[in-house]
Amino acid sequence: MQQGGSPSPKKKEGASSSLSNKLNINEEYTNTFRTKSYIEMWSKAHTILKDQSSTIDPSSSSSPPFSGQLSENFLDPRQETLKDLTKNFNFHHLLLLYFEASLEACNLCELLLQSINQTRYYNKRIKNLTKRVIINHSKEHADHAEYAIIFQELARFSRAKNPFSTANSSLFQHCHESNLVLLQRLTSKHKRIKRNSKLKSICKKIMSYSLIASHSALVITLIVIALHSLIGLAAAPLGLVICFVYLSSCKKKMKKTNKASLGLHVDMAAKGVFILMNDLDTISALVRRLHDEIKHRKTIGRMCVRYGRSEVLKEVVNEFYMSQTTFIEQLDELEKYVYLCFHNINRSRRLLVSEIVN
Repeated sequence: MQQGGSPSPKKKEGASSSLSNKLNINEEYTNTFRTKSYIEMWSKAHTILKDQSSTIDPSSSSSPPFSGQLSENFLDPRQETLKDLTKNFNFHHLLLLYFEASLEACNLCELLLQSINQTRYYNKRIKNLTKRVIINHSKEHADHAEYAIIFQELARFSRAKNPFSTANSSLFQHCHESNLVLLQRLTSKHKRIKRNSKLKSICKKIMSYSLIASHSALVITLIVIALHSLIGLAAAPLGLVICFVYLSSCKKKMKKTNKASLGLHVDMAAKGVFILMNDLDTISALVRRLHDEIKHRKTIGRMCVRYGRSEVLKEVVNEFYMSQTTFIEQLDELEKYVYLCFHNINRSRRLLVSEIVN
C-alpha cells in the first residue's frame, strides 16, 4: 500500500513524459533558430525593416502603414505562383481557404515586426533619457534647463501610440476563430473521406470475392462441359481468358483514387492550420505582455510629467532602468517566435503544394 505523500509510478511516468515532450519541443525550436534558412530570413527582414524605418517617423502617434513587402518576399510559394498553379491543377476550395489563412497570418506577422521595430526606437529614446537624468543628477548643481528638455521628451513618449495597439487582442481573436472554423471543416472533410474510403474498400473486397467465386464456378462449369464435348474444349480456354481480363480490370480500379489523394491534402492542410493556431496563440500572449508593459511605462511617464518634479522623475527613470533587461528579452523572444511562425507557414505551404503537384 502506497503512502499518502508518495506519488504513484504512473504519475511519475506521466510527469517524466510531459517533461521529455517539452524538452523535445524546445530542442526543435532551438534547432530551427540555427538553420540557414531562418538566419537568411532574419537578415532579409531586418534589411527591409531598416529601409522602412528611414521613411517612417517612429515618434508619430499614428500606426506605421502596412506595406505587405515582407509577405511578398517571404511567402513561399507566392500568391502569384499559387494562382498560376490553380489554372493547371484542381485545388479543392478548402485548400484555397488554407492558403488564404496562411497569407493573413503572414500579414499579421509583418505588422508585428513593424511594431517591434518601432518599439526598439522608443526603447532607445528611453535609454538615452535615462542616461541624461543620471548624468544631470550626478552633477553638483542640477541643470534645470536640462530637466525641462527631459520632461518634454518624456511627454512625447507618453503621448505616442502604443506600437502593439494595432495588433490587439481582437485581431488575434478574429484569426483564432476563423482558423478554428477552417480546422473543423478540414478535419470533418478528412473524416468523411476516410469513412467513404473504408466503405468503398469493404464493398470492393466483397465484390472481388463475389467475382472470384462466380468466375470460379464458371470455370468449373466450362471444364465439366469440356470433358463431355469437343465444343467445350474450345470454349473453356476462351472463358478462362475472359475471366482473367475481367479480374485484371477490377484490380486496376482498386488503385488509389483522387479521393484518397484529396484526403492526404486535406489532412496536411489541417495540420498546417493546427500549427499556425498554436504559433499565433503563443505570439498573442507575448504581444499582450509587451503591450501591458509599454502601457505601464506610458502611464507612469504621464504621471511624472504631470507632477513635474525631479524627485518623481528619478523614481520613474530608476524603474525604467530596472526593467530594461527583461523588456529587451521579451521583445527578442517575440521577434524569434514571429520568424518561427513565418518559417512554419512556408514549410506547410511548400509541402502541400509539392504533394498536389507531384
